[in-house]
Amino acid sequence: MQEKVTKLKIKNQALKNKREILQMRLEMSSAHMNFPSQTLPIGPAGTSGSTHPMAFDPLL
Repeated sequence: MQEKVTKLKIKNQALKNKREILQMRLEMSSAHMNFPSQTLPIGPAGTSGSTHPMAFDPLL
């Protein structure tokens, strides 16, 4: 009986985690629909040779 309870608790936690992930995906999708798409520069920005074209811009 205790083993079955343990298995059900594990399954319940897994389902809660899955629900959280799906909820976050829904929220991210909804947020994406509310803002216009931003284009990303393909080439290096400016004349600096040290700028990586695929670098993450924290201001976005």
